[in-house]
Amino acid sequence: MRVIDAYPHNIVRCALKFSALTFARPGEVRRAEWAEISGDEWRIPSEKMKMERPHIVPLSRQALEILDKMRQLTGHGKYVFPSNRTPDGSRPMSDATVLAALR
Repeated sequence: MRVIDAYPHNIVRCALKFSALTFARPGEVRRAEWAEISGDEWRIPSEKMKMERPHIVPLSRQALEILDKMRQLTGHGKYVFPSNRTPDGSRPMSDATVLAALR
C-alpha cells in the first residue's frame, strides 16, 4: 500500500487502492459506474461478472472515502475511474493503464 500511495497519478492510485479494499478484479474496478454505487454498496450487474451473476460488494469506510474523492473528480461522467483520454468520462480506464501501474 505504501508503493500505491507513492504512485503519481491520482485516479490510477485511487483505482488501485479501491481494488485492494474491495478485492474486485481490475476489470470490474476499471468499469465501475457511478450508477452502480448506492449507499455503502457497489452492485455489479451480471453482464460484468465472470460467473454472469450479479454481485454486491459492501464498501468499507476507506472505500467510501476513495469514492468521495473520485466523485469530485469524475462524478460528472459515467465511470468512477475513467480513461484520462476522455475528459467527459465516457470510457473506462484502460487495462494497459492498470497493468503498467501494477508493474
